Amino acid sequence: HDYNLKCSHLFNVMDTRGAIGVTERANFFRRMRNMAREISKAYIAQREELGFPLLQHESWKAPALQTAAAVQLAQTASPHTFLLEIGSEELPAQDVTTGINQLRLAVPKLLNELRINYDSFAVYGTPRRLVVLVEGMAGKQTDLETEVTGPPADRAFDADGNPTKAAEGFARSRGLDVSELRIKEDGSRRYVVANVFEEGQASAAVLAAHLADLIAGLKFPKSMRWNGTNIAYSRPLRWLVALYGPDVVPFDYAGVASGRVSKGLRPDQSPDITIDDAENYLQMMAAHGVVVDPAKRQSIIQSVGKQTATEKGGTIPDDAGLLEEITNLIERPTVFCGQFEEKYL
Repeated sequence: HDYNLKCSHLFNVMDTRGAIGVTERANFFRRMRNMAREISKAYIAQREELGFPLLQHESWKAPALQTAAAVQLAQTASPHTFLLEIGSEELPAQDVTTGINQLRLAVPKLLNELRINYDSFAVYGTPRRLVVLVEGMAGKQTDLETEVTGPPADRAFDADGNPTKAAEGFARSRGLDVSELRIKEDGSRRYVVANVFEEGQASAAVLAAHLADLIAGLKFPKSMRWNGTNIAYSRPLRWLVALYGPDVVPFDYAGVASGRVSKGLRPDQSPDITIDDAENYLQMMAAHGVVVDPAKRQSIIQSVGKQTATEKGGTIPDDAGLLEEITNLIERPTVFCGQFEEKYL
């Protein structure tokens, strides 16, 4: 591999000095590409012969994590804001959009399946985080009452109307008394039915058991595995924030435990940002220079960029694809105006 890199460097020097023609240029590219492929095959064969030791013996050790089962989350009378922030190393620009789009579909579906009411939700994204904010999320699930069908009536009750073992077993399996069973006619058939009532649980506790699956459901064109959990994600996960109002919603995923500590800008050495309440998340991130909303970042880039160009007597051509890419590569939009010395123009 080292010698292939040297070939590449030598090619660049010769190409810069005009020592290589068009045909030779294509041939050299092909030779270097073929060498890289053969080197890769040889390396894979070597590692396979050794039994891929790095996949079996690694220094990574799972940290002690506080799981959702270990924490009791009480029901609240009033609704609160729910926050989920998935913090990672820098995502490719396209993966930011991909992650946002998937969460916009998955979040309302999950909340509906869990019978958790809410007022509204929004999904945001930057290169280092995907964010879900659910406004006005109810403190508990809605109660559920369902009609469950049991055995045929002639098997559930004898000729004298007394319950049989079949009726008793059905009632017991549903946590009911036999007296709560009733007979329902469906055309020519008669069945035993029962109304089963399920009281809603604390929303935060229910969500805690499903957040790991929500993240696991995110798929990207190219993913990475980086520790002993062997979990795949676009880039390595580094922190998770999950709050319902002021309370942490505990869960863990890929060896990372949820908490209330987010991270600031990379150029500022990624300072810890402790979120006191999910309701204050956007304001606290903005105070540290992080513009979480991609639409807002895009608006800043457009308006300030056009204003700067106008001041210099220039224009910025409309390029939606480029604008989206730039938006997804930064967390704090800052427009710079560069210039060349006139002698080079």
